[in-house]
Amino acid sequence: MKFKKKTILFRTIVGSHMWAQHHSQSDKDMFECHIFDTRSFMLGDRHDGCEKTKGDNWEKDSCEIGHVIKQLLKGNVNFLWGVMSPKFDLVCTNIDPTFFNLRGIVATNLSKATVHSIRGFAIHNLRHWFGTKVEKKLCMCGNTLYVITNNKIPRLEPKDKKYWKI
Repeated sequence: MKFKKKTILFRTIVGSHMWAQHHSQSDKDMFECHIFDTRSFMLGDRHDGCEKTKGDNWEKDSCEIGHVIKQLLKGNVNFLWGVMSPKFDLVCTNIDPTFFNLRGIVATNLSKATVHSIRGFAIHNLRHWFGTKVEKKLCMCGNTLYVITNNKIPRLEPKDKKYWKI
């Protein structure tokens, strides 16, 4: 087994708790950013993905700082929310100053690339929760539009409707 010494830089709360839309059955979603010891890279370990860990009522995505930066440059909204979340995990009290530097850089360098990720998130939720059919259309001006062509009855159960203002 290769040498892996991991230092947690920061851990934030994302998901329904970040948006203050959690309820009694909601799990706590956490985003964790860490850095590995240089020896780990020198020995050839790859750190280009996220590690997902689940517990009874929590879920954690843990990513190496290099991967986080790559995804931020691509405009991945999940990583943007992970870095910019206003809620920090207080269990991880030793927040590295790198976290606040990164937040400052992200806040001053937002990109239009994030639009694609947000649109994908919105279309997925329309399809999944509301059974809505969304199609890509090309308008005469050359822009791409996303048109709702078929709206079905939402797939929400009666107990879910109190959390969604429908």
